Amino acid sequence: MRRLRALLWGKVAEAKLRDLDRAIKAFDPNQPRVPAGNPDGGQWTDGSGDGASSGGSDEDRGSSSNRQPSNVVLASFTPGSDDEPPRVPKERPLTSRARTRVYKELASWIARGVVKEVVGRRVTALLTILDEAGWLEPAIDSIRTFADPPKSLEELQQDVYTPAPGYDVHHVVEQTSALRDGFPPSRVNAPENLVRVPRLKHWMVTGWYMIPNEDYGWMPPRQYLRGKAWEERVRVGHEALMEAGVLKP
Repeated sequence: MRRLRALLWGKVAEAKLRDLDRAIKAFDPNQPRVPAGNPDGGQWTDGSGDGASSGGSDEDRGSSSNRQPSNVVLASFTPGSDDEPPRVPKERPLTSRARTRVYKELASWIARGVVKEVVGRRVTALLTILDEAGWLEPAIDSIRTFADPPKSLEELQQDVYTPAPGYDVHHVVEQTSALRDGFPPSRVNAPENLVRVPRLKHWMVTGWYMIPNEDYGWMPPRQYLRGKAWEERVRVGHEALMEAGVLKP
């Protein structure tokens, strides 16, 4: 409970929360992956070969229709209002797709609560959800780490050597497209290209790369970077991390 209160009472910029909601919706845990056997086998791709690493598992991939029908109902919230929490199944969904959808819905709901300053009620509601849906317990670390403040690049690089629950290791310059464009693995996987980031913010970065961006001629940044020099890829990679609230400006 102390960890959750520390998370939810933290102040997060409204613009970043809107970005979270948009980027999390853009993230699809069942989008095509790079085939096994490739240097980045198993990583997310938009179907064209570009990938962004993710800490999520693709076990039991399938339709979200497998979600259990028994839902948590919290009487303290008015049905149909913005305060109403997502309908969370009491039993663990059968597929990773269904479980990821629940995580995404909870993250977006919590973020909106911070903006609307109804944090206290959402803390109580979330604790009730966790009590009734114990299968969500592993997600607590991902929810908690979302509250991490931005860090310097050096701090993020150093954190790679300290794995911890709720974090992923991320390539500043996206791994798949860089290898495809001829950059050597030694450079792509070098320590200076690796950072440890909160998992939900990692999703934000992944989603950001797939959303058309006015600054890049209305192309998704991933598409814009095809054929670009390493220095430009690094610059865009840093921008993505700043947009997600991971890297200090």
